[in-house]
Amino acid sequence: MGVVLTACTPPSVQEKLPAAMGNATPVSSPAVVDEPAGEVISLPEQLSKVTELDHIGEIVAVRAGAVVGVGTVDQLRAGRLVTVPVDAACGGISAAPASNEFVLGCPDGVYGIPTSVANTADDAAGDATGEEGDGGETAELPTANPVLLQATDQPVTAAVKTTSGMIFAGSSDREDVDVYQDGEKTTIRVEDPTDAMIAVPVSGGEDSVYRINRRTTIIQNINVANKSAGAVLRVGLGVGTITPGAEGMALATDTIGKQFGVYLTHDVIRLHQTTPTTGAPWAIAWDDKRQQVWVATTDDNKIRRYQLGSGQGEELEAYNSIENTQSLVALPNGMILAASATGTDVQAITP
Repeated sequence: MGVVLTACTPPSVQEKLPAAMGNATPVSSPAVVDEPAGEVISLPEQLSKVTELDHIGEIVAVRAGAVVGVGTVDQLRAGRLVTVPVDAACGGISAAPASNEFVLGCPDGVYGIPTSVANTADDAAGDATGEEGDGGETAELPTANPVLLQATDQPVTAAVKTTSGMIFAGSSDREDVDVYQDGEKTTIRVEDPTDAMIAVPVSGGEDSVYRINRRTTIIQNINVANKSAGAVLRVGLGVGTITPGAEGMALATDTIGKQFGVYLTHDVIRLHQTTPTTGAPWAIAWDDKRQQVWVATTDDNKIRRYQLGSGQGEELEAYNSIENTQSLVALPNGMILAASATGTDVQAITP
């Protein structure tokens, strides 16, 4: 991985949990926002108030309710992301890099959005840069449709597709995860419903699959090889978001406890280290180029960079962010993208 992780667990808030915890939500941003660092890119109206960002390589997915915009950063700047309509009730996006598609769990099944849809913007007729046409209306963005990967008999709100092609589908109101492989379904009983789920590739082996529940602030791994539930760990005082790291690593923010955790799993999930954050963290991203971690803290509108190592991570620097940054990704070229959940902008930082 290029980073040094120890097997020890430093003292953390996990050792002194209060009676009231969990149910974490992003802390509100200050009313006054300092000048954001880097470049601020305005989004088309259809993609304002971003609910999440994800990426596969240099292709970015921008989710805003019932629309997902897909494209490169250049397409983002030009206002020509390809828009993909989705059911607003679909859950969060996950990345499946092996099959080059973004995956969503929806009321009638698991859907995929191929990264190749970004190419359709080059073939779309008309100008979608926001200029008005003869009719006085703003030109529409190029569009594409999601692909049904797996029909389900119950609604899905969290889904991932592994490198080997297995689909894991969970729900925020059921204590089970369905696994689909070669036309067969296996149902796994899990600890509490699933609010978010990720699959993290591992060189030479099956992906590591993790899931979280915010009400009880837990993280649990799924044993992919034998399709069974793994161990359960408490994530501090209130887990916020979870994201893939390197080689089976998962990163999770503890919004209430103001820290983030690094998790690994082979036979059993383990917390390898926690790192305190100056503000209340929500979004988190793994920077594969630098082998570092980026965290957005909404209570002070900052994006911070951390170096992992033995014991706990070290904060290296902080940048001013746009308001209510609740989505964050680190692209392979080292660019950091952040999106506002209440505004109309995406912020691009190149350290």
